[in-house]
Amino acid sequence: MAFDEILSYKPHTSRVMGLTYDDQQGYIYSCSSDKKFMVTEFNCISNVIEIAQSNYAYTALIHDKQNERLFLTNEGGVLSVFMTNAFPPNLINVIQTHTTNCIRGLDIDYHKQYIFTGTNKGDISVLDLGQPGKEKLIKEISYFGGNLEIRILRYNLDNHEIYSGDQKGKITVWSLKTGQSIYVWQAHSGAITQMRYNRNKKHLLSIGKDKKIIYWQIPDSWVSASMKKFEEDSIREINATRAAERLQKTRKAGDDDSSDDSLDGWDIRP
Repeated sequence: MAFDEILSYKPHTSRVMGLTYDDQQGYIYSCSSDKKFMVTEFNCISNVIEIAQSNYAYTALIHDKQNERLFLTNEGGVLSVFMTNAFPPNLINVIQTHTTNCIRGLDIDYHKQYIFTGTNKGDISVLDLGQPGKEKLIKEISYFGGNLEIRILRYNLDNHEIYSGDQKGKITVWSLKTGQSIYVWQAHSGAITQMRYNRNKKHLLSIGKDKKIIYWQIPDSWVSASMKKFEEDSIREINATRAAERLQKTRKAGDDDSSDDSLDGWDIRP
């Protein structure tokens, strides 16, 4: 077998954090921890243009080729949106999430039109992407999280769940409905570097610094129907007990206040 090197160039001075190739236009887009977002013309490698420079290092990039737009995140908790239907790409919107922590995880659900970000401090943000052409209206609609060093996020549309992989090798399952973690397991002995979700087979693929690649079978529900009913019944029983205790305390307080010299009814006339 033989191969030829057809392209070699160095547009950045630091680690490249995001890369995509627009095969229709012939452009290579890249962002880096050197705080620069660059575009390179594939047929003219010497033509490298700096599109934008951030105040913080760039951390991730997603290219929505169908709608001709790019999403970039940085270490300051910012999401930037560029349109690629013109050259150079136009900056359409800059969204500051509720946190200024470093965004490491980035995923997009094109069915429900949501953007998900996760930071190295455990902050998870949900942003409303809206329909194509409404990029200026993108806004953060919810946020939650825990004490995690998130490196990557993946969304499960069918279960409305987010899977976060962290620095310690754990995968956490988050319910998008409640914003609470519902399951955690030690997936790797080192940091999780990549995850992929197969919607058809319900497989979650994880890769870690322990040099392992693991397939996980995702269940339809993390809590069985019987356990869920048991928890709901338990909550109803606890609430009923608390209500009875409050009622008993109220009645006791009324008895303690009554006395023989009570003036109740003093103004009643025969």
